[in-house]
Amino acid sequence: QTTLHSTVHELRRNIVIPNQRNVQAQTSTSDSLPPKANGPVCIVGGGPAGLAAALMLARRGWKDITIIEKKEVIGAEDNQRSYVYMIDGRGRKLLSRLPGVVDCLDDFGVSTAAINIMRVMPDGDVKRNEIAIKDPKRVNHFMPRPSFLKLLLEKGLQKEWAQAAKITLLTSTEVEAISRTTGQQSSSSSSSSSSGASSSSSSSSSSSSSSSSSSSGSSDKEEAPLCVKAVRRNSSGNSETIELRPHLLIGADGQSSMVRTTLQQWESEDGATSGGGRFALKESFSPAGGLRYKILRLPPNPVASTRPDSPPLLNPSFAILVGKALGAGSALRAMRLGLLPIRDPNASRTANLITKPDHKVWEVTGTEEMYDMLQRSMPQVRFRELVPPEVMAQFAASKGGRFPQPQLCEGLHYLVSLGDSQHDTEQQVISSQGDGPALDARTAASSSGATMPGTAGVLLIGDARASFPPDLGQGVNSALEDVDELAQVLEHTGDDLSKALPLYEKRRAPHIAALIQLMTFSYPWQYNQDPVQRFLWTINFAIRAFLSKALPAIFSPHSFMLVQVSNLSYKQVLDMTHATTQRLYALFGGLALGVAIVVGKGLKASAMGA
Repeated sequence: QTTLHSTVHELRRNIVIPNQRNVQAQTSTSDSLPPKANGPVCIVGGGPAGLAAALMLARRGWKDITIIEKKEVIGAEDNQRSYVYMIDGRGRKLLSRLPGVVDCLDDFGVSTAAINIMRVMPDGDVKRNEIAIKDPKRVNHFMPRPSFLKLLLEKGLQKEWAQAAKITLLTSTEVEAISRTTGQQSSSSSSSSSSGASSSSSSSSSSSSSSSSSSSGSSDKEEAPLCVKAVRRNSSGNSETIELRPHLLIGADGQSSMVRTTLQQWESEDGATSGGGRFALKESFSPAGGLRYKILRLPPNPVASTRPDSPPLLNPSFAILVGKALGAGSALRAMRLGLLPIRDPNASRTANLITKPDHKVWEVTGTEEMYDMLQRSMPQVRFRELVPPEVMAQFAASKGGRFPQPQLCEGLHYLVSLGDSQHDTEQQVISSQGDGPALDARTAASSSGATMPGTAGVLLIGDARASFPPDLGQGVNSALEDVDELAQVLEHTGDDLSKALPLYEKRRAPHIAALIQLMTFSYPWQYNQDPVQRFLWTINFAIRAFLSKALPAIFSPHSFMLVQVSNLSYKQVLDMTHATTQRLYALFGGLALGVAIVVGKGLKASAMGA
């Protein structure tokens, strides 16, 4: 059996990225690049959204792209949390822009059309069934987070067009400050590197005059309007300060985004914070929000049932270890361990435990006590044989994580210009004319196609602009769709940030808002936190499924099915769902009225007969 240690070691061996890695430009003979090259770019966050954005920009010919990641290893395993991504058609739209990446999905993940689940019941019986909430006509790929990041790194970053972009990965690096400049020379940085980064050792007290990275159409001496300062740690415990002056800053740094927090501060300084501000997170309620989760490591292909003829839970399969209630009340409700498919047959499996916050399992911190609780809940599983004491101790001690409530910020971009007293945030309303936006005088002045000299842009993507529970599997897919939308607006505007970023927000924001609304009702009861509500959800799903097949011109399927149709936007899914809901109200209202009329006539006839 492959141990957890050897599994993580293998992942680290394959994915380790040095603290600073410059990919030198090479002459491409197979993939042509756009003739124009913009840059430099700073991307905060080395997760799927950040890496995908870097590769997309590199594919478009942007150069000097720096990715800042605070973790030591990009894609390292998290012993307390498990991220198995489901890449669907929305995510593949972006990956199809990256030659060599989308074609390798089958090599890194498990391709699924139908979902067949093995349920190991408390009595040891193994039940197999295909769930009806997956559209079998649409293929998804399941893969752990490290595998997906490895795919982007190995099959994307090593391409000639990516190497030509001079992508720099800075791990063990954390952003310390993001500031706007006004054209005055700064005295905090040292000489600039080819990627637009300047660094100075934290042990050194000397400083030198600032140097700035040039942007398209500007001279090398012109200072960029943005400055990003970060601290990089090395293995010896020392640190050094990195200074970047990007033309484009992308915040892909998750739910606690420092980039978004900085934009909130700038907006406050600009005096435009009515209603909490465009970059303040606005929260909605979902029954799945606040649920707690953690993972238990199991050996590869575990045989979970105590029955001698029980089949193994093969790594590429879906499985649920079903528990029984330990008593009355939600604190002792039946637990379940869910296993999502992974391709590597020798990798350890992760079993997800998801419960309400008040469940008694969160009060258990001792190894023996955890063995006892799990064994009483799931007597069919040989926990002491499957899980070594050190792994169970880690599971018992883990505080895990919590699903966030659906939340988003309304603002997705911010423009900064040199010499503007308010740093020109370009918040004016942009109305649509044909395929593009109406342009103000400042934007129209850059109609030549290149971004105006001295103008920089900040963009939020992925969890930095919205976060929500994993009910619909849209976390990674909506982030990749963000990057795909950015690619489209860059193509539409000729890579002019002063046009592209406002257009991106205009196009993308309504769909993110619709996704947040969908998260509040689409499938939040799947975690067995309330069996009654789950039963009512199932009835609703079945009614919509039946009517959409019987009268497809009038009724649409459930929103959970519609989200799987990648050529439907989130807003279209929401609008179709609401329209069907209104028609259902009308249908059942009409039926109720008809029944009332019939009953009333019957009662009247009975009274007259009497």
